[in-house]
Amino acid sequence: MTQTLSAEEKLRLKKQWTDLAIRQAQEGQWGEAVTTNKNILNIFPQDPEAYNRLGKAYSELGQYSEARQAYSQTLKYSPANTIAKKNLDRLQTLQDASTPGPVGVDRIDPRLFIEETGKTGITELINLGPAPVLSRIGVGDRINLVVDGHRLLARNAAQETIGQIEPRLAGRLISYIKEGNRYAAGILTLDIHLVRIIVREEYQHPNMFGTVSFPRRVVAILSVLISRIPFYVMTVRKMMRWGPMMSIMMVVMIRKI
Repeated sequence: MTQTLSAEEKLRLKKQWTDLAIRQAQEGQWGEAVTTNKNILNIFPQDPEAYNRLGKAYSELGQYSEARQAYSQTLKYSPANTIAKKNLDRLQTLQDASTPGPVGVDRIDPRLFIEETGKTGITELINLGPAPVLSRIGVGDRINLVVDGHRLLARNAAQETIGQIEPRLAGRLISYIKEGNRYAAGILTLDIHLVRIIVREEYQHPNMFGTVSFPRRVVAILSVLISRIPFYVMTVRKMMRWGPMMSIMMVVMIRKI
């Protein structure tokens, strides 16, 4: 079939299948994603990106041997590919699962990824869980925030602890949760030693009306003031040279800034 396709037709098919494979991954359709990426590789057998996506799909299905083979093929055609290297390191100690794991089933609403001032916050987890637990999660997975004393734990769909929210943010969110607020969270970035999540305020209890879950520091005013330092210096020098009456006029102008 592929021998009868023109180069232009092959590229068009590749784009269509690539878009489909990405959409299937976002929706957690890993079995379908395997088929789609294999279709791409039938036409472009040296495509490292397709091998990476295939490796990811196999990983989510618990088929770690196939995942390792896919990532190894990536390195065959793209030896410096960091995605493949990191995932091969992660997969070294994992055994194939007889059935797909729970992770990837509970996907988050894509709207969670839309940042909204005061309503969303992005943070890196601390005290990460063991490698086998981290290997069973993926970008876009929903995670549960669980209060444990003074700690706020991040857990996957199987209630395995992925890590902890850093203490300062945890303390604030725990107090708000106790007042009745509810929060949703999902994995934004995932690496061997890094899990970054986004947290969104889903519900604000009436008692918390006017309370901001994720306050942002105001630095814009300082930036403006710093940028105007040369102006102020020049103004003072002119005031000293022009005399009392002009000095009064310049003070009025500065106050209006």
